[in-house]
Amino acid sequence: MEHKVNIILNPVRMRIIQYVARNQPATVAQIAKALPDVSKATVYRHMRVLTESGILQIVGEEKIRGTFEQSYSLNLGKVRASGQESASELRALVYSILTKLIEDFTNYFDKEPVAPVEDKVFISTNTLSLNDGEFDDFTQELFAVVEKYSRLPAKPGGKTRMITVVSSLALTEETGG
Repeated sequence: MEHKVNIILNPVRMRIIQYVARNQPATVAQIAKALPDVSKATVYRHMRVLTESGILQIVGEEKIRGTFEQSYSLNLGKVRASGQESASELRALVYSILTKLIEDFTNYFDKEPVAPVEDKVFISTNTLSLNDGEFDDFTQELFAVVEKYSRLPAKPGGKTRMITVVSSLALTEETGG
């Protein structure tokens, strides 16, 4: 079985998870229609991985034209449990995600020719000084924008882009770092 981070951070699986989260329960036919740039066989393969890992679960089955079509939802018990990691498990998860990002950037910059401006590849680091309420407002607005654009259907010629948002405390002498 693949490592949880590799399962979730695969771009096609991430799109499937996001679609199911917004449209549960969802069938493979519905997911495939929402991802027209991904073959139905590929969708089925990724659905198997997501189901076997427990991220998605089958919640229904309906007979349609002689075959059974299954409906899927997020396995909220698994999602909630994965949100209750210990500090060491969370550290390992964060390091795995950061390692995956390094791997993705390395693979990108190792290909020829590299055109980061045309490909719109960038990294942005900003320091904000906000209280918890202001930070909550900021993250709600940020994720609302991400949600708006993640709902757009895939289009011919569109590029799959991975957006990763990381929040960390900027430790300074004043804060004990």
